[in-house]
Amino acid sequence: QHVRNEWEKIHFASFSHGDHIEYLRAEETINFEAQIDIAGLSPADIRVTIYFGKENEAGKIINEDSLDMIFNRVEESLSVFTCSMTPNSGGILFYSVRIIPNHPLMMRTLEPDLVHWS
Repeated sequence: QHVRNEWEKIHFASFSHGDHIEYLRAEETINFEAQIDIAGLSPADIRVTIYFGKENEAGKIINEDSLDMIFNRVEESLSVFTCSMTPNSGGILFYSVRIIPNHPLMMRTLEPDLVHWS
């Protein structure tokens, strides 16, 4: 209930990746960082995930995957989450970041009213 009470107050302050790469090379590491105002929650109350994949001719994301970001530090009242990814193929990668609750008693990973997208 505490997470539900604070959920609407959460928001992304910024999201970036290392060199602002537009075209990926295979085996090239990308460093991601998200700065998030988590309101009255603790970093353990949320899960920050990068959702990514390639786009097909119809504009749909295919071969989608996700990667959890790890809480790194607090910076000026914002919680900073980071991760690194090394794609095994090059090209254009489409991605978004989502915040979902992190609780062992949740029945489903995604609750429609408890998701924030970057």
